[in-house]
Amino acid sequence: IGIEVEELERVFEPFVQSQHRNHLIEGTGLGLPISRCFAQLMGGDIQIQSLVGEGTIVRFEVEVALAPPQAVPSPGFSRQVIGIAPNQPTYRILVVEDHLESRNLLQNLLQGLGFEVQTAHNGQEAIAQWQNWHPHLIWMDIRLPEMDGCEATQRIRAMERIKASTRPPTKILALTANAFEEERTKVLAAGCNDFVRKPVLEEMLLSKMSKHLGVQFIYREVARSCPSPAIFLEEAPLSVHEVKSCLSSIMPKDWIQAFHQAAHLGSDERLLHLIGQIPLAHSRLIQTLTSLVRNFCFDQLLDVSQSPVQ
Repeated sequence: IGIEVEELERVFEPFVQSQHRNHLIEGTGLGLPISRCFAQLMGGDIQIQSLVGEGTIVRFEVEVALAPPQAVPSPGFSRQVIGIAPNQPTYRILVVEDHLESRNLLQNLLQGLGFEVQTAHNGQEAIAQWQNWHPHLIWMDIRLPEMDGCEATQRIRAMERIKASTRPPTKILALTANAFEEERTKVLAAGCNDFVRKPVLEEMLLSKMSKHLGVQFIYREVARSCPSPAIFLEEAPLSVHEVKSCLSSIMPKDWIQAFHQAAHLGSDERLLHLIGQIPLAHSRLIQTLTSLVRNFCFDQLLDVSQSPVQ
């Protein structure tokens, strides 16, 4: 859309954003100033040319030199899993994930390698599947509707103790987007055998399954420059209206006021602490707010926390 001349002179100032009436306001206005600092630290600079209605060209130059050949590492090779090795049991894997795309992604990956896979979208469904199908391993998302992954795991462990079956206990591996150490303590205390943080590297996912099931894989060599694909098990974010509605219905007014104050102060640490108090069953709300905090969208955080307390 181009940038007005008077705005063009200020685009490298921190927190300055275009005021074009059709411009979708996102971010904080720090991208260009930080990028320019990087370019200048590398002996160069950034320039912008723009005409309203025609477009914008951004150019930068930095000082670089060719590395000596001996300093360039060989790409080498790593192993990529392409299937389950022969002469092994048929492993049954239950994927518990409320987000359809993430559920399908895991199901397709594991079925493609030779596992039998069934799915569930909440904790209650997971328990029913466990009772009827007896999976060897469960990938258990922690934030689920109706019944979260921790409670589902606790109930499965309780039923295992009651039945005292000769069948080995099911391996339950937690999937969580929470980066805090207390989350690890919580899921392990609930009875999970291990946990993995999202987004999940395929290599990590299969490594955990090999560790806990003893499954052996067939590999092929690939160039090490090709990274293990990340499996993004995420949920579609809520709209601003949905966030406001959720907060007003599930969180007390003093929490909303504290959240609004933390957003006003721009305290991401305090905001994340408060988000950690939201019941885990509301995973989409937690993910949406966390994403806003991680991207420093304080204006939107102020907006979603303002109306309920007026």
